[in-house]
Amino acid sequence: MKHNKFDLFSLEKAAMYLNKALQESMEGKVTISNVFFQAMKNVRDAQGGLPDLSIKGGISTSSLYRTFISETQDNTHFRTVIYILGCLGFRLKVITQD
Repeated sequence: MKHNKFDLFSLEKAAMYLNKALQESMEGKVTISNVFFQAMKNVRDAQGGLPDLSIKGGISTSSLYRTFISETQDNTHFRTVIYILGCLGFRLKVITQD
């Protein structure tokens, strides 16, 4: 998915970008590990990268690194949750925190 790094600094634009990635994943156009996690990486990088996310979230950089590295593997749990929600008539949506 095309993006402008500076656009992803805006929470509203980043949420739209992530929702587009989720939608493509839920429609089966692409796999979640290929699009949604890459979109999360793009937003993470636009908003300061792993070090800033680590500070904001109170999570060690090494834990975050492992989370983003593991996305290259088949993320069956997340894909199953998306599938079950779809079967129940729901979908996930990213919104900003107010």
